[in-house]
This record gives sequence, structure tokens and C-alpha cells, in this order.
Amino acid sequence: MDPLDVVALTRELVDIDSTTGREGACATLLASRLRERGWSVDEQRVSEGRGNVIATRGPRPVLAFSTHVDCVPPFFPSRVEGDRLYGRGTCDAKGILASQWVAAERLVAAGHDDIALVFVVGEERGSDGALKANREPLPTRFLVNGEPT
Repeated sequence: MDPLDVVALTRELVDIDSTTGREGACATLLASRLRERGWSVDEQRVSEGRGNVIATRGPRPVLAFSTHVDCVPPFFPSRVEGDRLYGRGTCDAKGILASQWVAAERLVAAGHDDIALVFVVGEERGSDGALKANREPLPTRFLVNGEPT
């Protein structure tokens, strides 16, 4: 399988308006793309049109990467200036999400089949996605949470 390009993936995610409450399109894209790449995906409904994306490789994930797909308003799309990437959510947390997904893909390519990705909605306002995910926890041993603040 082709490796993911972390900058292209970040830009694709940043260019979707997923300010809190509007995460549906971003979650749908993630679920679809993860399935295309061989991940088992659970779209965990949080509220109407919004849901967490939980993807696993293998039957018993040991390591989970987690972050959120929402960002604060106002939305503005990505742009590159020189060697810098700008756009709403670039560092909090769509760039982190892309980096985690790329790292997970590299671990899978190296033979690990015990990885999970937990991408939640609503972190910027009340953490309703994280609360939902915690009600149905994965039996992982390690969690890497991506949050710059």
C-alpha cells in the first residue's frame, strides 16, 4: 500500500470545516479512507451527524493513538507559505491526527497488527466525543494522546 503523505493528508483535513458541531464531513472522510487502507472502523455516534472514528488493526490493539477532529471557529482553509503550513486546525489537532495516522501505518508496515486510532469529536466544547469513547474503551495498554495545549 502506498505510504501516506503527512502534509497532503493534513491539508485535506484542514480544508474541511470541522469546527465543533460540524465534524461530520471530516469523520466520514476519515472512516472511508481508513477502510480503504484496511482498517476495521467503528463510527461511534455521538449526536446527530457527528461521531467518533475508531479504527483498529488486529483483534487486540495494544497501542492507541488518539486526538480530536474538531477545531475552534472561525474556519479558514490551508495554505503553504515557504516551508510552513497554515490553516484552522493545522496544529490543534489535524496535523497531529495526520502524524498519528502516518506513524500507525508505518507500524503496521513493520508487522505490528495491534494498533488503534481513536479520533473524537467535540473536544473544544465539553469533550462529548471523549466521554462517549470512554464509555466503550478499547483494551489497549498504551495511549498516545495528541494535544498541543
